[in-house]
Amino acid sequence: MSKLRNFSICLSDLPKSAIYEAKNGKKYISLTSYDNDEPDQYGNDYGIWISQSKEERERKEKRTYVGNGKIIGRNEAKGDKKEESTDGLPF
Repeated sequence: MSKLRNFSICLSDLPKSAIYEAKNGKKYISLTSYDNDEPDQYGNDYGIWISQSKEERERKEKRTYVGNGKIIGRNEAKGDKKEESTDGLPF
């Protein structure tokens, strides 16, 4: 089942050093997200941070978190379905 994700990114926390210009002249930033095992205290299902290089990860450098979000229809996506009737009726 496909899942929609709503998220917010704090533009104020984006360091200019993480923004790069592509060959087409447009500016980009690489982001990484991580799904939480359980929603956090605000109901967020995942966090978003600026992507790190392999070397940065190996040095265990601190991540720069820039946002978080929620999965729309989370319960359905995790397999929680409405209880099916056992009375034999098709409705």
